[in-house]
Amino acid sequence: MKILEQNGRYREKSLEDYSGEVESDEDDARELYNSALSPTSEPEHVVMGWELGDAMNWAFSKLSADHLAVIDLCFGEDCSYQEIADIVGCPVNTVKTRLFHARKRLAELLAGKGFALPGQGKVMI
Repeated sequence: MKILEQNGRYREKSLEDYSGEVESDEDDARELYNSALSPTSEPEHVVMGWELGDAMNWAFSKLSADHLAVIDLCFGEDCSYQEIADIVGCPVNTVKTRLFHARKRLAELLAGKGFALPGQGKVMI
């Protein structure tokens, strides 16, 4: 909540502020939804997650094709360095270097958007 207040995005409203009846199917859906939430899934955490997701999408769009490819293969497809090297056609050390620079660039971009670890100024990726 503190981060949302600092950014001027905090509004205190709850579902009780909205009128209208809820049908029984909606009650079932709400129960299923609420059972899937973790104890830290407070509304401000959900919104912060959405904002981080938007920032991540933006940051990924700023990466070069080479950097995006190794990030996607490593973290999205769970490929080994050797598999990535075979797919993109470069040495394993080049894959490692590209991953290093891609992660560094993502951290810089996200820090510029305000997503950094408190007190460190760095984003862990």
